Amino acid sequence: MSYKLYKTYALGANEGSTHKATSKIAFIHSTANVGASAKNNAAYEKRTWSNAYVHFIAGDGVVYQVGQPGYEAWGVGPTGNAMAPVQIEMEETNDAAKFKRIYATTIELLRDMSKKYGIPLTLDTAGNTGIKSHKWAANKWHETDHTDPYGYLSKHGISKTRFAKDIAGGKAKKSSYIK
Repeated sequence: MSYKLYKTYALGANEGSTHKATSKIAFIHSTANVGASAKNNAAYEKRTWSNAYVHFIAGDGVVYQVGQPGYEAWGVGPTGNAMAPVQIEMEETNDAAKFKRIYATTIELLRDMSKKYGIPLTLDTAGNTGIKSHKWAANKWHETDHTDPYGYLSKHGISKTRFAKDIAGGKAKKSSYIK
């Protein structure tokens, strides 16, 4: 792994869900906090975990763990939360060069966690397996109204098709791969 994993803001005993997730879904989000670092987002989720939290916040070569992978996190609504051993927030930035590094970290983390939990490297396909966007969950279960991460990705020239290819191929680290 080329990113550094920090557990500084990981939930402790008596924090977060004690329920194991039941399916093979990884949810991908974007933070909607442009300019706030992965560290700051993780600190915020640690402080406010009783409202919402995910397992990981992916940033610029760093990943912060918040929730315990394999257990529910509270990021997409009750139905999706119960099915996902992994939920990842991607740090948001307006800086194009930094975005490329955050994006590469996110792709690598998605692939690492998918391998660990037997999650197919597919994006927003039918059925309850694979990598799913927050938008997919909102459209399927109507428990939230979020559309992330697609607005953020499109600001940086990444279409849903390109995102799916990068997840499947794991080539986001190559600077020439991201336009």
